[in-house]
Parts: sequence; structure tokens; C-alpha cells
Amino acid sequence: MVETADELSRVPGVTVLVYDESCANERRRLQKRGKLARPTEYVVINEDVCENCGDCGAASNCMSLQKTPTEFGDKTRIHTSSCNQDFSCVKGDCPSFTTVLTEEGKGYPKKTVRPLADDELPAVRVPSPTEPFNLYMPGVGGTGVLTLNGVLSVAGLLDGYEVTSFDQTGAAQKWGPVISSLTLMPTGTVAPASKVGVGKADLYLALDEVGACSPPTSTGALPSAPSR
Repeated sequence: MVETADELSRVPGVTVLVYDESCANERRRLQKRGKLARPTEYVVINEDVCENCGDCGAASNCMSLQKTPTEFGDKTRIHTSSCNQDFSCVKGDCPSFTTVLTEEGKGYPKKTVRPLADDELPAVRVPSPTEPFNLYMPGVGGTGVLTLNGVLSVAGLLDGYEVTSFDQTGAAQKWGPVISSLTLMPTGTVAPASKVGVGKADLYLALDEVGACSPPTSTGALPSAPSR
């Protein structure tokens, strides 16, 4: 890429460089749907060797390199769920990186999530056809915040509500913050604003724990930040 840009800089007149490549989120979606082969090569950091010098992060500027506490102090680890597997981190001068090859269809094991029983779910006020109902949906890129907002918006319209929605997107490729507001209103009602105001959320539907509990997000719709 750099070599091509340097070459074009020496060409007289206007030049155009088109860089066409799918983003990491799109690759993950295709892999989950079986339309793209899953990777069989992974990078693992040996925490016993890692000195937490930060050179890998300086070389790659990758947000998937995160700190993890150990008995010998903080070390660096790879957050596998957000890792794009572009191997830019191995450019760092560090002997703790190990490349692992797996069989096709194998890789990091996923945790089995216990399904919630009906009596474990909190009671939610059902939207009324006579007064507005505000939903505030915080999450991060890749968790389906915008998709859920779109589905609920269409469902509200089909049920006869007036619908106002507002999306705030971040760096979705690297799990940046994404927040959606949705208001269901009686027919003929005009919403005072597109975004759910402070303390106005009737339902705080969190799609990511960290994103939902961060003060800038939680104070945007709740009277006070959630305690857990």
C-alpha cells in the first residue's frame, strides 16, 4: 500500500487509488454463516515470557491487545473475540508471540451460556397505545444494536405506533460504542426529540455489559448509573 502510494506520487497529474477489501466484521459474519473459510492460524501470547513492554501495541496500534493481571504483574493478552487476525502485532520485537495452526473447523473454544429461566427475567412495562414508550439500547460494534433497532422500529410501525429512532455509531470494527434510541408513540403523536433524554428510558436494553455500565452511556438515559 505504501509502495503504491509512493509510486503514484511520482506520476504527473491526478491519480486515483481504489483500495477494495472487506472489513473484519463482514469477514466474521461470512465465517459464521459458512460462506467463508474460518482461519486456522492464530497468534497466542505466552504470558510467562511477556514483559508487558507494550512494543506490540506500539507497532500495531491494535485495540485487541489488552492487559491481564497475573501473579507476576500485568501482562498482555489477545482479546480473541475482536481480533482481526491480521498479524500486525507480531511486528513488535517480542519473543512471547507464538503462532498456532489448528485443524480446519477448530479454534478457540466458546463458553456455553446457560439459558435464563422465565422467572429470572425482570418484569418490563408493556408499551401502551396511549403514551410514549422509550427504549435505550447501548452496546458495541458487532453486537447487533442497529439491527435490533431496525427490527423493533418496523415491528412498531406494523403494530400501528408512531416510531422515532436514532443511532449513534462508533468504530464498529474494533468494538466501539454503539447506542440506539427508539420511541414508540400513539398515532398522531410528535416526538419531542429523536434521542431518549436523560432519565427518560422506560427500557434500558443492554447488548454489552461494559458499554451499558460506562457512565457516559448509562447517564444518557437512566436517572443514575446502574450498580452492576
